[in-house]
Amino acid sequence: MEDKLYWYWLCGKVRLPIKKQKELMDIFIHPKELYKINPEILKEHMTQLEYDRFVRSRDETAIQKDYEALHRENIRFIIQKEAAYPNRLRKIYDAPYGIFQKGQPYEEKELSIAIVGSRYPTTYGFEISKKFAKELAQQGVQIVSGLARGVDGTVHREIIDKKGQAVGVLGCGIDLIYPKENFQLFYDMYANQTVISEYPPGSEPLKWHFPERNRIISGLSDGILVTEARARSGSLITADLAMEQGKEVFCVPPYDITEPGCMGVVPLLQDGAHPVYSVHSILEEYYPLYGDRIDLKALSEIMIRSRRAEVVREQRQKVADEPAYQAPKPEAVAKRTELPELSELQKRLYEVLTEEPRPVDDIISEAGLKPYQALASMTELELLGLATAHPGRRYSKAD
Repeated sequence: MEDKLYWYWLCGKVRLPIKKQKELMDIFIHPKELYKINPEILKEHMTQLEYDRFVRSRDETAIQKDYEALHRENIRFIIQKEAAYPNRLRKIYDAPYGIFQKGQPYEEKELSIAIVGSRYPTTYGFEISKKFAKELAQQGVQIVSGLARGVDGTVHREIIDKKGQAVGVLGCGIDLIYPKENFQLFYDMYANQTVISEYPPGSEPLKWHFPERNRIISGLSDGILVTEARARSGSLITADLAMEQGKEVFCVPPYDITEPGCMGVVPLLQDGAHPVYSVHSILEEYYPLYGDRIDLKALSEIMIRSRRAEVVREQRQKVADEPAYQAPKPEAVAKRTELPELSELQKRLYEVLTEEPRPVDDIISEAGLKPYQALASMTELELLGLATAHPGRRYSKAD
Protein backbone atom coordinates (compact mmCIF):
# COMPACT_ATOMS: atom_id res chain seq x y z
CA MET A 1 0.00 0.00 0.00
CA GLU A 2 1.07 3.61 -0.48
CA ASP A 3 2.27 5.52 2.56
CA LYS A 4 -0.93 7.50 3.19
CA LEU A 5 -3.07 4.36 3.20
CA TYR A 6 -1.22 3.09 6.27
CA TRP A 7 -2.11 6.32 8.08
CA TYR A 8 -5.71 5.97 6.93
CA TRP A 9 -5.71 2.41 8.28
CA LEU A 10 -4.43 3.62 11.67
CA CYS A 11 -6.91 6.52 11.95
CA GLY A 12 -9.86 5.12 10.07
CA LYS A 13 -9.93 1.34 10.39
CA VAL A 14 -8.27 0.23 13.64
CA ARG A 15 -10.28 2.82 15.64
CA LEU A 16 -8.06 2.89 18.70
CA PRO A 17 -8.34 5.82 21.13
CA ILE A 18 -5.75 8.54 20.50
CA LYS A 19 -3.91 7.67 23.71
CA LYS A 20 -3.48 4.07 22.56
CA GLN A 21 -2.43 5.22 19.08
CA LYS A 22 0.28 7.40 20.61
CA GLU A 23 1.54 4.56 22.81
CA LEU A 24 1.91 2.30 19.79
CA MET A 25 3.42 4.97 17.54
CA ASP A 26 6.02 5.77 20.20
CA ILE A 27 7.13 2.17 19.73
CA PHE A 28 6.69 1.64 15.99
CA ILE A 29 7.21 5.20 14.61
CA HIS A 30 5.30 4.51 11.35
CA PRO A 31 1.95 2.71 10.94
CA LYS A 32 3.45 0.51 8.20
CA GLU A 33 5.61 -1.21 10.82
CA LEU A 34 2.59 -1.63 13.08
CA TYR A 35 0.52 -3.04 10.21
CA LYS A 36 3.06 -5.72 9.35
CA ILE A 37 3.86 -6.90 12.87
CA ASN A 38 2.69 -10.24 14.25
CA PRO A 39 -0.51 -9.31 16.16
CA GLU A 40 0.36 -11.71 18.99
CA ILE A 41 3.11 -9.30 20.07
CA LEU A 42 0.49 -6.60 20.69
CA LYS A 43 -1.82 -8.59 22.94
CA GLU A 44 -0.29 -7.24 26.11
CA HIS A 45 -0.73 -3.65 24.82
CA MET A 46 -4.45 -3.93 23.98
CA THR A 47 -7.77 -4.96 25.41
CA GLN A 48 -9.38 -8.01 23.81
CA LEU A 49 -11.82 -5.76 21.91
CA GLU A 50 -8.99 -3.61 20.58
CA TYR A 51 -6.97 -6.65 19.62
CA ASP A 52 -9.86 -8.27 17.72
CA ARG A 53 -10.54 -5.02 15.88
CA PHE A 54 -6.85 -4.68 15.02
CA VAL A 55 -6.69 -8.19 13.52
CA ARG A 56 -9.87 -7.70 11.47
CA SER A 57 -8.75 -4.30 10.15
CA ARG A 58 -5.71 -5.59 8.24
CA ASP A 59 -7.44 -6.14 4.91
CA GLU A 60 -5.71 -4.22 2.09
CA THR A 61 -8.62 -4.58 -0.31
CA ALA A 62 -11.12 -3.18 2.21
CA ILE A 63 -8.72 -0.37 3.18
CA GLN A 64 -8.27 0.66 -0.46
CA LYS A 65 -12.00 0.45 -1.16
CA ASP A 66 -12.98 2.54 1.87
CA TYR A 67 -10.30 5.13 1.12
CA GLU A 68 -11.57 5.56 -2.43
CA ALA A 69 -15.11 5.93 -1.08
CA LEU A 70 -13.98 9.04 0.82
CA HIS A 71 -13.36 10.87 -2.46
CA ARG A 72 -16.79 9.95 -3.79
CA GLU A 73 -18.31 11.49 -0.64
CA ASN A 74 -16.15 14.64 -0.96
CA ILE A 75 -14.35 13.79 2.28
CA ARG A 76 -10.68 14.66 2.54
CA PHE A 77 -8.32 12.67 4.76
CA ILE A 78 -5.35 14.80 5.85
CA ILE A 79 -2.33 13.61 7.81
CA GLN A 80 0.00 15.65 10.01
CA LYS A 81 2.88 15.96 7.57
CA GLU A 82 0.66 17.48 4.86
CA ALA A 83 0.49 21.26 4.43
CA ALA A 84 -3.33 21.17 4.61
CA TYR A 85 -3.21 19.90 8.20
CA PRO A 86 -4.07 22.78 10.59
CA ASN A 87 -0.82 24.20 11.96
CA ARG A 88 -2.34 25.17 15.33
CA LEU A 89 -3.65 21.64 15.82
CA ARG A 90 -0.33 20.08 14.87
CA LYS A 91 1.31 21.82 17.86
CA ILE A 92 -0.77 20.23 20.64
CA TYR A 93 0.55 17.19 22.49
CA ASP A 94 -2.16 14.73 21.49
CA ALA A 95 -2.97 15.94 17.99
CA PRO A 96 -4.70 13.30 15.85
CA TYR A 97 -2.42 11.66 13.29
CA GLY A 98 -5.05 12.29 10.65
CA ILE A 99 -8.33 14.19 10.34
CA PHE A 100 -11.36 13.88 8.10
CA GLN A 101 -12.54 17.10 6.52
CA LYS A 102 -15.61 18.08 4.53
CA GLY A 103 -16.92 21.32 3.09
CA GLN A 104 -14.52 24.16 2.30
CA PRO A 105 -10.80 23.42 2.70
CA TYR A 106 -9.46 24.52 6.07
CA GLU A 107 -7.78 27.92 5.93
CA GLU A 108 -5.43 29.07 8.68
CA LYS A 109 -6.55 32.52 9.81
CA GLU A 110 -4.53 35.14 11.69
CA LEU A 111 -6.77 34.80 14.74
CA SER A 112 -9.04 31.91 15.68
CA ILE A 113 -11.41 31.93 18.67
CA ALA A 114 -13.55 29.02 19.86
CA ILE A 115 -16.98 29.88 21.25
CA VAL A 116 -18.51 27.19 23.45
CA GLY A 117 -21.34 27.03 25.93
CA SER A 118 -24.38 25.24 27.25
CA ARG A 119 -26.48 22.89 25.15
CA TYR A 120 -29.52 24.34 26.91
CA PRO A 121 -28.68 28.03 27.30
CA THR A 122 -30.92 30.72 28.73
CA THR A 123 -32.33 33.38 26.42
CA TYR A 124 -29.49 35.61 27.54
CA GLY A 125 -26.99 32.85 26.67
CA PHE A 126 -28.40 32.60 23.15
CA GLU A 127 -28.28 36.35 22.60
CA ILE A 128 -24.81 36.94 24.03
CA SER A 129 -23.39 34.02 22.00
CA LYS A 130 -24.87 35.49 18.81
CA LYS A 131 -23.51 38.93 19.67
CA PHE A 132 -19.93 37.75 20.20
CA ALA A 133 -20.02 35.47 17.14
CA LYS A 134 -21.27 38.27 14.91
CA GLU A 135 -18.84 40.91 16.17
CA LEU A 136 -15.81 38.62 16.07
CA ALA A 137 -16.74 37.55 12.53
CA GLN A 138 -17.00 41.21 11.52
CA GLN A 139 -13.40 41.64 12.70
CA GLY A 140 -12.30 38.77 10.45
CA VAL A 141 -11.81 36.28 13.27
CA GLN A 142 -12.22 32.59 12.48
CA ILE A 143 -14.75 30.94 14.82
CA VAL A 144 -14.48 27.33 16.01
CA SER A 145 -17.23 25.40 17.76
CA GLY A 146 -18.67 21.92 18.14
CA LEU A 147 -21.86 21.88 16.02
CA ALA A 148 -23.83 20.63 19.04
CA ARG A 149 -27.26 21.89 20.03
CA GLY A 150 -27.51 25.11 22.01
CA VAL A 151 -24.67 27.63 21.93
CA ASP A 152 -22.59 25.75 19.32
CA GLY A 153 -25.37 25.61 16.76
CA THR A 154 -26.35 29.23 17.43
CA VAL A 155 -22.78 30.39 16.85
CA HIS A 156 -22.40 28.48 13.58
CA ARG A 157 -25.72 29.76 12.26
CA GLU A 158 -24.75 33.35 13.07
CA ILE A 159 -21.40 32.98 11.28
CA ILE A 160 -23.07 31.54 8.19
CA ASP A 161 -25.66 34.34 8.15
CA LYS A 162 -22.94 37.00 8.50
CA LYS A 163 -20.74 35.27 5.88
CA GLY A 164 -17.88 34.82 8.33
CA GLN A 165 -15.57 31.82 8.55
CA ALA A 166 -16.39 28.94 10.89
CA VAL A 167 -14.90 25.53 11.64
CA GLY A 168 -17.16 22.84 13.10
CA VAL A 169 -15.57 19.93 15.01
CA LEU A 170 -17.61 16.74 15.37
CA GLY A 171 -17.67 14.00 17.98
CA CYS A 172 -18.83 11.45 15.40
CA GLY A 173 -18.13 10.47 11.81
CA ILE A 174 -18.10 13.38 9.41
CA ASP A 175 -20.90 11.79 7.39
CA LEU A 176 -23.34 11.66 10.32
CA ILE A 177 -25.64 14.45 11.44
CA TYR A 178 -25.78 14.79 15.20
CA PRO A 179 -27.95 16.10 16.70
CA LYS A 180 -30.63 15.39 14.08
CA GLU A 181 -32.35 18.76 14.56
CA ASN A 182 -29.25 20.45 13.12
CA PHE A 183 -29.58 18.76 9.72
CA GLN A 184 -30.06 22.04 7.80
CA LEU A 185 -27.14 23.61 9.65
CA PHE A 186 -24.92 20.66 8.66
CA TYR A 187 -25.83 21.05 4.98
CA ASP A 188 -25.09 24.76 5.16
CA MET A 189 -21.76 24.08 6.88
CA TYR A 190 -20.81 21.53 4.21
CA ALA A 191 -21.65 24.09 1.52
CA ASN A 192 -20.00 27.18 3.00
CA GLN A 193 -17.70 26.31 5.91
CA THR A 194 -15.24 23.67 7.14
CA VAL A 195 -16.21 20.56 9.10
CA ILE A 196 -13.56 18.40 10.78
CA SER A 197 -13.58 15.11 12.69
CA GLU A 198 -10.87 12.75 13.89
CA TYR A 199 -13.39 9.90 13.69
CA PRO A 200 -13.83 7.99 10.42
CA PRO A 201 -17.11 8.02 8.50
CA GLY A 202 -19.77 5.90 10.14
CA SER A 203 -18.48 6.48 13.70
CA GLU A 204 -21.39 6.83 16.10
CA PRO A 205 -21.54 9.80 18.51
CA LEU A 206 -20.31 7.84 21.52
CA LYS A 207 -20.29 9.60 24.88
CA TRP A 208 -16.51 9.54 25.30
CA HIS A 209 -15.96 11.03 21.83
CA PHE A 210 -17.06 14.49 22.94
CA PRO A 211 -14.46 15.10 25.67
CA GLU A 212 -11.84 13.87 23.15
CA ARG A 213 -13.29 16.18 20.50
CA ASN A 214 -12.93 19.18 22.82
CA ARG A 215 -9.12 19.12 22.66
CA ILE A 216 -9.39 19.65 18.90
CA ILE A 217 -11.73 22.63 19.36
CA SER A 218 -9.19 24.25 21.69
CA GLY A 219 -6.27 23.06 19.55
CA LEU A 220 -7.62 24.87 16.47
CA SER A 221 -8.01 28.11 18.41
CA ASP A 222 -5.87 30.87 19.91
CA GLY A 223 -8.39 31.36 22.70
CA ILE A 224 -11.67 30.01 24.08
CA LEU A 225 -14.74 32.04 24.92
CA VAL A 226 -17.26 30.39 27.26
CA THR A 227 -20.49 32.36 26.97
CA GLU A 228 -22.62 30.37 29.38
CA ALA A 229 -22.24 27.00 31.08
CA ARG A 230 -23.66 24.83 33.82
CA ALA A 231 -21.50 23.60 36.67
CA ARG A 232 -20.70 20.27 34.93
CA SER A 233 -20.77 21.46 31.33
CA GLY A 234 -18.52 19.96 28.65
CA SER A 235 -17.54 23.57 27.88
CA LEU A 236 -15.52 23.55 31.10
CA ILE A 237 -13.54 20.56 29.77
CA THR A 238 -12.73 22.57 26.65
CA ALA A 239 -11.62 25.51 28.80
CA ASP A 240 -9.40 23.25 30.96
CA LEU A 241 -7.82 21.75 27.84
CA ALA A 242 -7.21 25.23 26.47
CA MET A 243 -5.39 26.20 29.67
CA GLU A 244 -3.25 23.05 29.41
CA GLN A 245 -2.42 23.99 25.81
CA GLY A 246 -1.41 27.50 26.88
CA LYS A 247 -4.39 29.22 25.25
CA GLU A 248 -6.26 32.24 26.61
CA VAL A 249 -9.65 31.53 28.23
CA PHE A 250 -12.40 34.17 28.25
CA CYS A 251 -15.74 34.05 30.06
CA VAL A 252 -18.87 36.15 29.96
CA PRO A 253 -19.64 36.78 33.66
CA PRO A 254 -22.96 35.28 34.82
CA TYR A 255 -25.86 37.72 34.59
CA ASP A 256 -27.74 36.03 37.45
CA ILE A 257 -25.96 34.21 40.29
CA THR A 258 -29.19 32.38 41.14
CA GLU A 259 -29.45 30.85 37.65
CA PRO A 260 -27.78 27.37 37.61
CA GLY A 261 -27.26 27.55 33.86
CA CYS A 262 -24.87 30.49 34.29
CA MET A 263 -22.72 29.39 37.19
CA GLY A 264 -20.28 27.07 35.41
CA VAL A 265 -18.06 30.00 34.43
CA VAL A 266 -17.48 31.09 38.05
CA PRO A 267 -14.67 28.54 38.76
CA LEU A 268 -13.00 29.54 35.49
CA LEU A 269 -13.04 33.20 36.49
CA GLN A 270 -11.64 32.25 39.90
CA ASP A 271 -8.84 30.32 38.16
CA GLY A 272 -7.80 33.35 36.12
CA ALA A 273 -10.00 33.34 33.00
CA HIS A 274 -10.51 36.79 31.50
CA PRO A 275 -13.95 38.30 32.16
CA VAL A 276 -15.21 39.87 28.93
CA TYR A 277 -17.91 42.43 28.29
CA SER A 278 -17.26 43.19 24.62
CA VAL A 279 -15.38 41.81 21.64
CA HIS A 280 -12.64 44.39 22.24
CA SER A 281 -11.75 42.89 25.60
CA ILE A 282 -10.89 39.70 23.66
CA LEU A 283 -9.03 41.39 20.83
CA GLU A 284 -6.86 43.43 23.19
CA GLU A 285 -5.12 40.21 24.23
CA TYR A 286 -3.93 39.83 20.61
CA TYR A 287 -3.24 43.51 19.93
CA PRO A 288 0.41 43.17 18.81
CA LEU A 289 -0.66 40.72 16.06
CA TYR A 290 -4.10 42.08 15.34
CA GLY A 291 -3.92 45.77 16.19
CA ASP A 292 -4.65 47.18 12.75
CA ARG A 293 -8.23 45.88 12.92
CA ILE A 294 -9.13 46.84 16.48
CA ASP A 295 -11.28 49.82 17.40
CA LEU A 296 -8.59 51.77 19.25
CA LYS A 297 -11.04 54.09 20.97
CA ALA A 298 -12.98 51.17 22.46
CA LEU A 299 -9.75 49.35 23.26
CA SER A 300 -8.18 52.33 25.00
CA GLU A 301 -11.21 52.75 27.24
CA ILE A 302 -11.06 49.06 28.19
CA MET A 303 -7.32 49.19 28.88
CA ILE A 304 -7.62 52.37 30.93
CA ARG A 305 -10.41 50.92 33.08
CA SER A 306 -8.51 47.67 33.47
CA ARG A 307 -5.22 49.34 34.39
CA ARG A 308 -6.92 51.83 36.71
CA ALA A 309 -8.51 48.94 38.64
CA GLU A 310 -5.16 47.14 38.73
CA VAL A 311 -3.33 50.21 40.08
CA VAL A 312 -6.02 50.76 42.71
CA ARG A 313 -5.55 47.15 43.87
CA GLU A 314 -1.78 47.65 43.99
CA GLN A 315 -2.16 50.86 46.00
CA ARG A 316 -4.54 49.18 48.45
CA GLN A 317 -2.07 46.35 48.95
CA LYS A 318 0.76 48.83 49.40
CA VAL A 319 -1.22 50.70 52.07
CA ALA A 320 -2.06 47.43 53.81
CA ASP A 321 1.63 46.46 53.89
CA GLU A 322 2.87 49.83 55.15
CA PRO A 323 3.60 50.38 58.87
CA ALA A 324 1.45 52.70 60.93
CA TYR A 325 1.54 56.37 59.94
CA GLN A 326 4.45 58.50 61.16
CA ALA A 327 4.78 62.25 60.65
CA PRO A 328 7.18 62.92 57.74
CA LYS A 329 10.56 64.45 58.38
CA PRO A 330 11.24 67.92 56.86
CA GLU A 331 13.73 66.54 54.31
CA ALA A 332 11.13 64.02 53.10
CA VAL A 333 8.61 66.81 52.49
CA ALA A 334 11.18 68.66 50.39
CA LYS A 335 11.76 65.62 48.20
CA ARG A 336 8.10 65.43 47.18
CA THR A 337 8.71 68.10 44.57
CA GLU A 338 10.89 65.60 42.69
CA LEU A 339 9.43 63.19 40.14
CA PRO A 340 8.78 59.67 41.37
CA GLU A 341 10.72 56.85 39.76
CA LEU A 342 9.19 56.23 36.31
CA SER A 343 9.42 53.41 33.82
CA GLU A 344 10.96 54.09 30.41
CA LEU A 345 7.51 54.28 28.76
CA GLN A 346 6.22 56.64 31.46
CA LYS A 347 9.25 58.93 31.01
CA ARG A 348 8.78 59.14 27.24
CA LEU A 349 5.13 60.05 27.64
CA TYR A 350 5.74 62.56 30.43
CA GLU A 351 8.41 64.35 28.39
CA VAL A 352 5.97 65.14 25.58
CA LEU A 353 3.08 66.21 27.81
CA THR A 354 2.36 69.96 27.77
CA GLU A 355 0.41 72.38 29.94
CA GLU A 356 -2.28 72.52 27.25
CA PRO A 357 -4.50 69.43 26.78
CA ARG A 358 -3.68 67.45 23.64
CA PRO A 359 -5.29 64.38 21.99
CA VAL A 360 -3.85 61.17 23.38
CA ASP A 361 -3.14 59.87 19.85
CA ASP A 362 -0.89 62.89 19.18
CA ILE A 363 0.94 62.39 22.47
CA ILE A 364 1.52 58.69 21.78
CA SER A 365 2.72 59.41 18.23
CA GLU A 366 5.17 62.12 19.39
CA ALA A 367 6.55 59.74 22.02
CA GLY A 368 7.19 57.19 19.26
CA LEU A 369 5.08 54.49 20.90
CA LYS A 370 2.34 52.09 19.86
CA PRO A 371 -1.12 52.51 21.44
CA TYR A 372 -0.98 49.14 23.18
CA GLN A 373 2.36 50.17 24.75
CA ALA A 374 1.27 53.61 25.88
CA LEU A 375 -2.34 53.54 27.06
CA ALA A 376 -1.69 51.75 30.35
CA SER A 377 1.35 53.96 31.07
CA MET A 378 -0.72 57.10 30.45
CA THR A 379 -3.26 55.91 33.00
CA GLU A 380 -0.44 55.26 35.47
CA LEU A 381 0.84 58.84 35.02
CA GLU A 382 -2.67 60.06 35.76
CA LEU A 383 -2.86 57.96 38.91
CA LEU A 384 0.58 59.19 40.01
CA GLY A 385 -0.71 62.76 39.78
CA LEU A 386 1.58 63.65 36.85
CA ALA A 387 -1.04 63.81 34.09
CA THR A 388 -4.59 65.13 33.90
CA ALA A 389 -7.31 63.58 31.73
CA HIS A 390 -9.66 65.95 29.86
CA PRO A 391 -12.85 65.35 27.84
CA GLY A 392 -12.30 64.08 24.32
CA ARG A 393 -9.47 61.69 25.27
CA ARG A 394 -7.02 64.58 25.80
CA TYR A 395 -4.23 64.80 28.37
CA SER A 396 -2.00 67.49 29.85
CA LYS A 397 0.64 67.77 32.54
CA ALA A 398 -0.90 67.91 35.97
CA ASP A 399 -0.94 71.31 37.67
